[in-house]
Amino acid sequence: MDRQEWKVIAQFSGSDGDLETNLLIARLTAEGIHATRFPFQAPATIMAGVSDQPIIVLVPEVEVAAAQAILADYEADTPE
Repeated sequence: MDRQEWKVIAQFSGSDGDLETNLLIARLTAEGIHATRFPFQAPATIMAGVSDQPIIVLVPEVEVAAAQAILADYEADTPE
């Protein structure tokens, strides 16, 4: 069985990082793209006070182009 390579397409940190990560993964999943995050839990739940640890969003290498297009659309729709 071949192992899939997963690639980072986004990184979030700060107090809204967990929420932003979950929203992007939900959007990717709704579009049929497999996505996951690391760490799997919010950093604050792993160790209190570590809210600046980045959370990365990963997708299979074969879905990177489609995910990047959705990410660009997501960033355009997300107020700063």
